[in-house]
Amino acid sequence: MIALTGDINFDLIIHPDSLLTRYSNTLDMFALEQIVTKPGRVTRTSRTLIDHIITNYPMRISATDVVATSIVTDHDALLACINVRVNQY
Repeated sequence: MIALTGDINFDLIIHPDSLLTRYSNTLDMFALEQIVTKPGRVTRTSRTLIDHIITNYPMRISATDVVATSIVTDHDALLACINVRVNQY
């Protein structure tokens, strides 16, 4: 399972442009899916979905959310509940 996170700076709320389309096509090429649906950076004048969690097993993600941390940073924290099975030996 792959789980990539970060401040990707491709805003998925705006209408797609050619760079965003290339980003989406690259994720598709590697069978990856961006699973965050709520904006993680909210100001008085904008709402952007530029913080992403990307995975190749979206069916293992039971929930995602954004946790307010605006007193610490200008981005909120992303949260993902990932269901994994751990083999015990």
